[in-house]
Amino acid sequence: MCWKAEFQPSVFVILCSVKKYPFLILIILTVTGCSRVGEALNAKGAEAFGQKHLEAANRYFYWATVLDSNNAAAWNNKGYALYLSKSYDQSEKAFETALDRAREKNLIRQIKLDEAMLYCDPQAIVGPPPHVDWNRKGIELFKALAMDDPDNAELHMRLGFAYFRAANPGGGFSELEKAVQLATPEQVAHYTTNPVQGALLILQQVQRFYDTIRYFKKTDEIQIKIAQLEKSRPSP
Repeated sequence: MCWKAEFQPSVFVILCSVKKYPFLILIILTVTGCSRVGEALNAKGAEAFGQKHLEAANRYFYWATVLDSNNAAAWNNKGYALYLSKSYDQSEKAFETALDRAREKNLIRQIKLDEAMLYCDPQAIVGPPPHVDWNRKGIELFKALAMDDPDNAELHMRLGFAYFRAANPGGGFSELEKAVQLATPEQVAHYTTNPVQGALLILQQVQRFYDTIRYFKKTDEIQIKIAQLEKSRPSP
């Protein structure tokens, strides 16, 4: 979704010095167009994010949305980077802006998934400031996502954890059971290039949760599945 043409970092330096180079910026934007520069900055932000340079990614995504305010993918990337930076309220605003501008089905789904993760993050809920209604909002998003994609083990797992936070253990156990059943390489292969590892990650997270609440019967059941998967893991 990002423009893939080569983009020189020096342009970004100039763009970050608006007051110092106003006429040069006008020339650059006139020649290239704001949306093309915005797409390029979004691509650079994604590159920085992939290299775990979160501060740089935040700067790229900020300028990407300034120069191309209709770029839903850039708004979503900005929201996710802000979420990881613990700027929770700003993150929500960016996600909502992304949803308002998004038209592509897969992008809308990704934005909703990212926002649901924000809403159900225990640290984001506690704040400061506290967000007492966020877990409920996250549950609604995860329910809708799981309805559209009922075989996605991760969605059921995250929904199950959210139900437990909402003091709904019945819903929590039901969703975690679905997650465990669906955490197979065959199912997870639809969502990742490493299906065995993906299935293991889901099972391990559910197992740790059951261990925390001292539900050892379930912990032992999941361990059997984990052992079977580890045997089938390809040799390095």
